[in-house]
Amino acid sequence: MSYQPYLDQLIAFASHEDRKPDLLAAKAEYFQRTGEVFEDDKQFETRMASFLDHFLFDRPRPESGKTPAQEARLIPFDGALVFSSAFCFHPREAVKAIKKEVKRRKKVMPDAPPVDLTWEAAKRALKADRYRQIAVDKIYDFESSRL
Repeated sequence: MSYQPYLDQLIAFASHEDRKPDLLAAKAEYFQRTGEVFEDDKQFETRMASFLDHFLFDRPRPESGKTPAQEARLIPFDGALVFSSAFCFHPREAVKAIKKEVKRRKKVMPDAPPVDLTWEAAKRALKADRYRQIAVDKIYDFESSRL
């Protein structure tokens, strides 16, 4: 048994025609922050799933201040907690740089929202996937390269 039918109902509710302008604004905002994904990108399906998770679980609606689903990305289902299907994968070589950037931001920008780094790292993951000829350490050089 899967939670997907329930998630599909939630997506249908949150993307109903009367909510379409908010959905489109959220999509534009999300991909502006994480990097625009194209249909021929290898990550297209997972990035669209990630956007839907963001829209449903993270982004408060402007008029209500609440997300379409006041849950986390751990979804209670059938007596257990399950992860949603959206993940952002980074190259193994990027782990050290990401950890270093987390520590740097905690020290230099302690009040910065963690989602800022999440979005920036998502952009870098997309670039690493698209531009395989560029070394991963160059793409994930947070201090020297700004996206």
